[in-house]
Amino acid sequence: MKPAKQARSEETLKRLARAAEQVLRDKNYEKAGVAEIAERAGVTVGALYFRFANKEALLDYLEEKTFAEVGERLAGALQPPARGVSVESRLAGALVALSAVYVEHRGVARAIIERARTNDKRKASRAAKNRPLFALASGWLEEHFAPARAVGRKRVNTAMLFATTTLRERIIFREFWSGEELPDLDELCLELASAVTSYLRSAAKRSAR
Repeated sequence: MKPAKQARSEETLKRLARAAEQVLRDKNYEKAGVAEIAERAGVTVGALYFRFANKEALLDYLEEKTFAEVGERLAGALQPPARGVSVESRLAGALVALSAVYVEHRGVARAIIERARTNDKRKASRAAKNRPLFALASGWLEEHFAPARAVGRKRVNTAMLFATTTLRERIIFREFWSGEELPDLDELCLELASAVTSYLRSAAKRSAR
């Protein structure tokens, strides 16, 4: 492909991805139409189908991009704690990084979850993508937080599942939260990091008895 043509193709792909994100913020996956996505991107439906076989393939592409971004941001946030910075504070920073991805890609994340709930193959695929992210966070905790080493990976994963699903529900499915006011995200991340580390300390004490 010639450079100019390749550049145009890349720009069209970016426009389609942005348009799909916009449509999915406003509508669930079932109601998000190919024609509307193409119109928002400023391309023909044929141009969309030239790059993606169908709407499923477009969401597959967005899913891969979103999971890759989550991995990159978590890896960047989960660095060895600097002198004077607690594991709890660094974990809160990682949760803030995760929440930023959820906020930026709320519609796509919701579509990924909704699609997986009704399709066993998609569910297995999503679980496979989640496993290395949990391994990254859990492995970091075990390396830098003694109570996490003491209780083992299963309990560390349980603690991280509690934190990440709470964030997910707060951001992606916020309309289902009770009460008029949603908790501030930064404050919620601090509270979740505190809950995770407190749980692991308590579990380590119980294991030592």
